[in-house]
Amino acid sequence: MGDILLRVSSSIKTLIPFRSVCKSWYQVLSDPYFTRNLSLLISNDYSGKTYLVQVEKDLISSPTSYSMKDDIDCSSGCPIGSCHGLLCFERNNSETYIVNPVLGSDDDLVIMLPSMNTETEVPSLFPVRIFNLMGFGFCPNTNQYKVVRTIRSTLRVYIYTLGTDDSWREIEDLPTDRFTSCLPGVYLNGALHWLTYPRIESDDRKLEIYCFDVETEKSHQLDLLPQLLQGRNNLDGLKLGVLDNCLALYIKLGGCFSNFDIWVMKDEKCWANIFRISGVAPLSVWNRDRVEPLMLTEDGNSLIAYAEEDDERRLLKHFDVRTGKNITNRTLIEKGTITSGRRYTAHVATLMSPKHIMKRSTCHV
Repeated sequence: MGDILLRVSSSIKTLIPFRSVCKSWYQVLSDPYFTRNLSLLISNDYSGKTYLVQVEKDLISSPTSYSMKDDIDCSSGCPIGSCHGLLCFERNNSETYIVNPVLGSDDDLVIMLPSMNTETEVPSLFPVRIFNLMGFGFCPNTNQYKVVRTIRSTLRVYIYTLGTDDSWREIEDLPTDRFTSCLPGVYLNGALHWLTYPRIESDDRKLEIYCFDVETEKSHQLDLLPQLLQGRNNLDGLKLGVLDNCLALYIKLGGCFSNFDIWVMKDEKCWANIFRISGVAPLSVWNRDRVEPLMLTEDGNSLIAYAEEDDERRLLKHFDVRTGKNITNRTLIEKGTITSGRRYTAHVATLMSPKHIMKRSTCHV
């Protein structure tokens, strides 16, 4: 039944009314695995608005352009992470909440986590402007969702388990002695991943990936590619992601127009270079004319990437994974005034209510 509904639906939102047909339909449509192949793009700009675009992963059936028709008002919210179709945001340095962008942000559909008591926090004496650990992950063994975040201007890291914790717990097994890329942790297979480098002043500071096990709440290091240039200045040319259920490293180092490489980690000791685009600009959100990988198409033959060519033109570019050549483009029609500073990421949609994960976690433990 699930496969039939997926084929006849024009968008994931058209499936929402079917949840009211009967209990069995509700259970099927609320299962996060039901909609795991329906991909959306999430954009968050300085105003705190989040926009949704459903992207066809089949190149043949995809339209020539995509329009942003829906938005979620997240006020001044900053995205902490995306996991199983749910989005986690932080706001005002103390508020944290979880929402399903497909179902909307009405009060009865939003999970507000306990406030973090920032009044008792003493700011660090050390510069911590780019120390910011945050992430939203899931433990498949315990069926629990957890949120990791810091309080700005401090070196303390906290975790909250949905459905079981009454308050935030401080954890010490994370790298407070390191700088981070300030991007949300990348979730994959029960773990969160961050790019980091030591805070100490040294010319040979080693860039590393910190892997945090959501179940055990312990972390360990993963070495980056040995040929990468080390040091803080080279962190801007790197970004972590997930491609084909593997941890991926997007590398853009060198001049303004040089090669853009994608490496994937097949296991914790082996990286493989699977893709190269020539003549592109860095991934930094401060630069225009950038390319940012998002996802592979359904057949795995092409890579979909977000691209900015100028102030007015945003595209979804399709690249052949074998040759690295640009196959075709899809225009992204934005809602309202186009602004800089937006961040586009792949997001797998679900029809599961955020309230459902609270009940499920509580029942399982």
